[in-house]
Parts: sequence; structure tokens; C-alpha cells
Amino acid sequence: MDRLTDITDAVRASVKLMVDNPKDAIVECSPTEGGASLRITVARADLGKIIGQQGRTARSLRVLASAMGMAAKLRINLDIQD
Repeated sequence: MDRLTDITDAVRASVKLMVDNPKDAIVECSPTEGGASLRITVARADLGKIIGQQGRTARSLRVLASAMGMAAKLRINLDIQD
């Protein structure tokens, strides 16, 4: 498996553990120059759980994805769709 797939799978697993409707949680990966953009889509009712109080959970997910990307020498951007 390549590293980008591993990063996407790790973010997907983390997101599915956080939400009440894991079947509705989707993490899509779009490769970019030197990295990738990950797009998270969840059920409307779970959006607050992914964002967290004052955006702390979203920030933590971005740090996690970024750290995994840095280890793989990739630049990872994380977007949460509303």
C-alpha cells in the first residue's frame, strides 16, 4: 500500500470512531502536487462532533493528517464539508 492510502485510511478510521453514523462518514482523497487534499463528509447531525468546541477536534484531525504527511514527505490538506 502506498502512504497516501494509509493516511486516508487512518483519517477515515478516526472519523468513523467519532460519529454516530459511521456509514455516512466519507473521506475522499484528491492527489495534488506534492501531497493530497482530504475531504471529510459526515451526516449533518455529526458535523458538530467532527468540528468540536471552538474547532478543536477539526484542528486535531488536521494536525494528525499533517504529521502523517510530514512523515511521508507529503503535504496534506484536510477539508470538512458542511
